[in-house]
Amino acid sequence: VIVLECDDEVVIRRAAGRRRDPKTGDEYHLEDQPPPSEGDLVDAAPNYPGVNERMQPINDRSNDEAQLLHRLATFQDDRQPLLDWYAPFRNAQHVSCDRAVAEVVADVVGRLDAFLELNAESDVEAT
Repeated sequence: VIVLECDDEVVIRRAAGRRRDPKTGDEYHLEDQPPPSEGDLVDAAPNYPGVNERMQPINDRSNDEAQLLHRLATFQDDRQPLLDWYAPFRNAQHVSCDRAVAEVVADVVGRLDAFLELNAESDVEAT
């Protein structure tokens, strides 16, 4: 079980920083996944020049701060009973999300790879 730990402020910042290029439909984040800069686009497709100027906030209710706060409160209410249920199995892996997205993904993938490797070794020993 992977438990993603993230401060509410980080969740709100990440939601508020989301942007979409209306020409391509590509989504970016102002801090965590900015669009490519003109200098990075040596062999870019013709859609990318001017992407920074075209970006628009993603306007849906899921980005509304009041909605986010409500969903976070509901999550916190539901979270502890789930953690309590998994506790006897001692298989919860807590991963901090208060860092770069790429670091979080690498951490989760590393933990999953370790779990799969451990299970593969157990399967070999059992045969």
